[in-house]
Amino acid sequence: MKKLVGSLLALTLIASASQAQERKEHKYHGNHHHKEMLSKELNFSDDQKKQLKDINAEFKKQMVELKKNDNITVKEYKSRKESIRKEQHQKMQSLLTTEQKTKLEQMKQERITKAKERNKRGMENMKVKLNLSDEQVNKLKASHESFTAKAKEIRSNQSLSSDQKKERFKALEEQRKEEAKSILTSEQLEKMQQLHKDRRNNTVK
Repeated sequence: MKKLVGSLLALTLIASASQAQERKEHKYHGNHHHKEMLSKELNFSDDQKKQLKDINAEFKKQMVELKKNDNITVKEYKSRKESIRKEQHQKMQSLLTTEQKTKLEQMKQERITKAKERNKRGMENMKVKLNLSDEQVNKLKASHESFTAKAKEIRSNQSLSSDQKKERFKALEEQRKEEAKSILTSEQLEKMQQLHKDRRNNTVK
């Protein structure tokens, strides 16, 4: 059943980004590509590009040194890791000009708008393929909106460390899965699994 629900969440609008902690191999390449795109979109100067490279290099160096330190407790490790990440974020923010910060916020809002449009199309498509009732559609929408709001609260909570946020996202994800199981019938879950397999096979081809 967990695989069925996992397939459902991967294809429906209630699948999220927090994700999560997925695909470590793709994470590095994705972040690297994102930084390159960001510097291009924000029209970084050569000096800013150099500073960005130095900031990232220093961050990696600090993380490597921290991981080699066997003389600290798990709690101390998490605390230092969080401090290093916050320091990197502050340096990144100080690197940007006022105009670039404004542009970055605009890009963020554009992504949010596009995501909402994709979610709407995804739900319309899902309603047809799974023969969802209006009541099920409304429940799925409510579940998604609740998840999004709670996820936003977790991300913006500065009192939480990265590991604490991960734990809360994990608990939130489990809650969402349970809600999905209570909304869809077993037949719909099975059909969703088949749709997921078909899509995966088409991707491989």
